[in-house]
Amino acid sequence: LRRHALGVLAFMQRVDDANLEGEMRTDQYAALVLPELDNLRAAYAWASGEDGDPKLAIALAAYSGSLIDYAVECAEWLLPHLPRVEAGGIDQSIAARYWRALAAGNMMGRLPLDLCARAAEQARALYRSLEKPRRMFSSLMRLTSYRQSQRQHTAALAALAEARTLIQPSWPTEFHIHVLRRESSLARGERRYADAQALLRAEVKLSETTGDWRLQVIARNNLIDLLWQIGQIEEGQRNDDAAALAAFVRAAELDPRSVPALQALARLHRKAKRLPELLAVPMCTEAVIPR
Repeated sequence: LRRHALGVLAFMQRVDDANLEGEMRTDQYAALVLPELDNLRAAYAWASGEDGDPKLAIALAAYSGSLIDYAVECAEWLLPHLPRVEAGGIDQSIAARYWRALAAGNMMGRLPLDLCARAAEQARALYRSLEKPRRMFSSLMRLTSYRQSQRQHTAALAALAEARTLIQPSWPTEFHIHVLRRESSLARGERRYADAQALLRAEVKLSETTGDWRLQVIARNNLIDLLWQIGQIEEGQRNDDAAALAAFVRAAELDPRSVPALQALARLHRKAKRLPELLAVPMCTEAVIPR
């Protein structure tokens, strides 16, 4: 059982390393790890059991962080090991990956926000010590996000500025996409909607060059969400139905099945008594034109 667990750990670490370094697309990662999920479960069950190896269990949990998007149970493996990791005695690279897993976006909402931010700080410090700039960068991206969520704007800007000092032109495209994503989020938080839209459009364009469906979906969804927000502001606060309509049209063009955008289009067309345009709104849900 130990030999099996060590073999699974070696495999997970190898794949996870490539994934964190930005050298693997989402579909490539999934194609490698998902067939081994039962092996991973068995290895972790033994390592975390009474006759197992706690340090090995921590390592398995840490290197399974990205797998949470596909197997939610992996999220439950992390937190029970927090006291032991905080007590020390864990290999530095494993501790760094553990903290980075706690700081990941897929843990947001599962943990207190303060713990997520602290985990990002811990990961940044450990990866700096390990001289792994790409992973330090990714930790700073998470820290930027959490500081923004905590309404600590100055701290968020500082984390982003530090990340910018690390990124190199030769790094994989995903890293540059993350910068655009965080910059657009901060601009949106400052109500600089034109800047946020330009940054998100650049992110959409850049994501299309990666061949990675996850990066493309995130970029497009973020832009659609912003356009819907802009439309709401134009309609509700500025009483500019023409500007609102333009924003909703752009959102619907990006995703013809976006229910909020279609509902908004239907509402504006109904308000202006534009029956042909109203009838042309795709009827993807009954909610678009209420009975």
